[in-house]
Amino acid sequence: MYQFQLNYARQFGDHNVTAMGLAKREEYAKGSMFKNFREDWVFRGTYDYKTKYLFEVNGAYNGSEQFGPGYRFDFFPSVGLGWVISNESFFKAGVFDHFKLRYSVGKVGDDNISGARWLYASQLAFGGQARLGEQTNGTSPYSFYRESVVGNPDIHWETALKANYGIELGFWQNALNVNIDIYNEERTDILMTGAQRNVPPFFGATPPSANLGRVKSKGFEIEVNFNKQLNAFWRLWGNASFSRNTNKIIFRDDAPLLYDYQKQAGYPIGQTRSQISAGFYNNWDEVYASVPTENNDLQKLPGYYNLVDFNGDGVIKADDSAPVGYSGIPQNTGTFTLGADLKGLSFSVQFYGVANVNRVIPFNNYLNNTDILFGHARDYWSKDNPNASSFLPRWKTPGENAGNYFVYDASFLRLRNAEIAYSFDRSEHLKKKNISNMRIFLNGTNLFFWSKLPDDREGTYDGGGATTGAYPTMRRINLGIDFSF
Repeated sequence: MYQFQLNYARQFGDHNVTAMGLAKREEYAKGSMFKNFREDWVFRGTYDYKTKYLFEVNGAYNGSEQFGPGYRFDFFPSVGLGWVISNESFFKAGVFDHFKLRYSVGKVGDDNISGARWLYASQLAFGGQARLGEQTNGTSPYSFYRESVVGNPDIHWETALKANYGIELGFWQNALNVNIDIYNEERTDILMTGAQRNVPPFFGATPPSANLGRVKSKGFEIEVNFNKQLNAFWRLWGNASFSRNTNKIIFRDDAPLLYDYQKQAGYPIGQTRSQISAGFYNNWDEVYASVPTENNDLQKLPGYYNLVDFNGDGVIKADDSAPVGYSGIPQNTGTFTLGADLKGLSFSVQFYGVANVNRVIPFNNYLNNTDILFGHARDYWSKDNPNASSFLPRWKTPGENAGNYFVYDASFLRLRNAEIAYSFDRSEHLKKKNISNMRIFLNGTNLFFWSKLPDDREGTYDGGGATTGAYPTMRRINLGIDFSF
């Protein structure tokens, strides 16, 4: 790895100027592999006048071996503007003593788009030797090769155009600070693998990857900080933040004849989808009058869910899986931290929560013929309990459709951290023991959890709306003493 950097900074009266230039080249190989290459040329320049008017410009000319000739290098610029209104002569401070506006816009690129290399080049594999005829075991003396990977010479950088608007406010000599950020982002040229593309099977091979995807995102974040020394003994501090982030797929090469609800376009990334239940089959009449299912229709029994024929084609099948709720990525997140200090005594708590999110957590009774029955089946269906909250836990019976039963509202509020501590003054007794500081504390993590989820398994999220494993989040309580000698 070779890196060269030049920095420049100078003040001309009320004018401040800085500049930076950087060149970097990386080469990497392990064993007998062909080398990986990466090259970056970056510059940044800033200017401000009396710390009132701020300007910054950045540029990056990046090169990656992931792409073929003509696409390896691309330029990604950005610019930022700021105005510290509170430094203007006309600004009257009072309790409102800091006011700053800022705006930035820029283009960024991503070359970490696939685990495979050389997607731009077709690859050949040994195919063997052709047989000389149907009635003989003889083969040709000549070997032939087949095209094992179809390359796409137009593979190029994924790009995103980002814009951010910010406001910074300060009150009471910055004892209270409020920061607000509003952003939008448009990602284009997102790489789609051959399996994700809408290419007919008669193409004859796995289609090449292509830069086709497009996604728009937007959101905002509000952060409030408070830190105030109330008197000689009391200090109160806190932090609260809330963010909302949404996205929508604009294009994903969906098959044109799909129903709109089956397409990825128009929905968030990872949108939860499921067949939808409409109550129980309460008797045999309702079973016989129900819409037939594509599989195991003859095994339907009273106590099973009556699924909705979402597309109205007269058969319950996979095509009736429809968008339900949100994706597995929360749209809303928030934290709240509060602390206080009184002489040597200190106290703090931190809450964390999310909303507008769904999780799929299946609790299948008697799964794989194992005699396990989950707690949700305590209120199961029977002819005497037709308004149950859970379907009938039949054993070894096919045709039982759960629909959207296991799609949970994954919103939660967690008491993530709490601590109470006391720091002792350095008394003569401590000095004799050569102890400069002593602190005793009691703290805990993940102490309380409020949610409609069946249990606390935040850490098992796999990124796709489902769950892996059922190991719960650990709760820890610590009691300790710190000494400094």
